[in-house]
Amino acid sequence: SYPKFTNQASIDKMIEEYERDYYYEGILGGNHVSRVISSPVLNYLLVTTFAKSEIDKNKLNDSKYNKLKYAHFFADEVPFASILKTIGYPQGEAPKPGDTIRFELFSSDGKQFVRSSLNGKQMNFGGANQGILEVDTFLKTIYPYLYFGNIDDVWNGSEDITLNIYPKNNDYIEYLSSIHDEIAHIRHQVHGN
Repeated sequence: SYPKFTNQASIDKMIEEYERDYYYEGILGGNHVSRVISSPVLNYLLVTTFAKSEIDKNKLNDSKYNKLKYAHFFADEVPFASILKTIGYPQGEAPKPGDTIRFELFSSDGKQFVRSSLNGKQMNFGGANQGILEVDTFLKTIYPYLYFGNIDDVWNGSEDITLNIYPKNNDYIEYLSSIHDEIAHIRHQVHGN
């Protein structure tokens, strides 16, 4: 129990605005730290989504990815806010305990899609429509948001973040091929435009 202000609603709004700015502009403001923090999860998302997509198309046979049905990550508010800030998803409020982001791979009419949601509501970023992107578009959207340097070197202060925020490969397939031997052997063909 605590005393209420006569203008409690405006006080609550002021606190919420402070908390939002504390995460998105304070801790994660302007220096690409959010990209470093979120990169392990986004990299995992890129690799597993691509692998599961290729398995579904019978282009990859990898027991590790074949057995994977879902993955959970537990994070406090800073890593959660880092992912949202990195992918450019605007937030009107601070992250709260129990908030969830979900990325689901599914097929429909012979095409593959990724559905993105935040606390069960569609999350439109990267041109998504009702939170849904074709898998290739999703992967093309996620790839440039990775951090391309050494995260351990950033943490010990020996690496300048700004030198490693741009992709070092032409596209996500070249990147994935450079880090995973099993993916390098998949043959990709482009048809039409």
